[in-house]
Amino acid sequence: MAIQKSGDGVRSLRNLMRAGSTSRLINLIKLNSDASPLEHARAPKMFVNQRLERSFILKHTLRSDEADSLDLPSRNITKLIIPFDVENLSGGGRYVIVGAPGWQSELTLACGTSGRDQDVATLRHLDRLPSFDPFLLRGWFEILNQHPSDHYFQVPASDWKDIHAMSLREMSELVALSLGSVATDGAVDILVRKMMNVRCGAELAGLRNTLQIEESKFEECMFCWRGFLFYKWMLARMKSSLPTCLTDMSKRTASAGAAANRDRRLALEKIRVLITRKMISSCDEAARTLKEYDEAYKLLVAARNPGLFRDFLLGSPAKFVDIGQCLGSVMHIIQFWAFNTSNQGARRQGYEDLEHLFKDFADSLGLL
Repeated sequence: MAIQKSGDGVRSLRNLMRAGSTSRLINLIKLNSDASPLEHARAPKMFVNQRLERSFILKHTLRSDEADSLDLPSRNITKLIIPFDVENLSGGGRYVIVGAPGWQSELTLACGTSGRDQDVATLRHLDRLPSFDPFLLRGWFEILNQHPSDHYFQVPASDWKDIHAMSLREMSELVALSLGSVATDGAVDILVRKMMNVRCGAELAGLRNTLQIEESKFEECMFCWRGFLFYKWMLARMKSSLPTCLTDMSKRTASAGAAANRDRRLALEKIRVLITRKMISSCDEAARTLKEYDEAYKLLVAARNPGLFRDFLLGSPAKFVDIGQCLGSVMHIIQFWAFNTSNQGARRQGYEDLEHLFKDFADSLGLL
């Protein structure tokens, strides 16, 4: 299935390339281009196939007409775009929807057979994630016992530090309970680091026993717990970035609409309002789920009763996907808007630019 070139529009492959990775986009072309020559030559790759290593992987919300034509369990899918020529992105490329009927044949047609089985498995695993935030990507690959180069997981050191500090605060009381008499500050810190950075193993047996979770389910529960902590951090961060983004959208819509006729101006304002409401309601929905987590965790620590928190963790994979899709879509819009309205973006937004950009945002939020 060919991707037609779209000039300099906001949805063009050239603009995806310039924007870099977001919560809903892994830009492997840029990530590999930005890596140092030594790192690129020696570091473990995310994919075996070289064409896949120079592709775009997106989380995409299917429109109603798209969903009707595909036999998929969810409208939120993983879409792979393989450019025909990475040196000339305006030429377009092929796209493959992971899990769609015949997708592996389409993948072979686009990329050849090199590394096919291993790369198919990796794509299936990526499809299970609700968003592509680097913190979650790194943790997911650790669970899979795969260790791609650090250049795929570009997170500022200050963010890693903030996430760990919040996790230490959140987990320390429970970890202390599981350690019992040996719960020194140093021992608690070491165990929290293990919980955040490596696959769960025998070192966490005491915590698993405290939570009374079966060994076969414990690793996924722990990953989802880490995911909830990350999304809690992300939601707190959005409190400042979301209002700024929405205010700027309103101002630029009014400015661009001034040059359009009344009907087009009203249409642009209408979709902006829908996007604004959906972004706010998505954050509110995520906050409600995180409140459930807080209440279950507080009861565990205060009452020394793991039942409610254990039940929350056992049901966490579905909640994790829901909250990740909500916040991933919102963060993608914040990140993509910031790029497209910055000096690095394609150009100053006119009416048609905003129209295309808002359509892309509406797609991401499942409004179309």
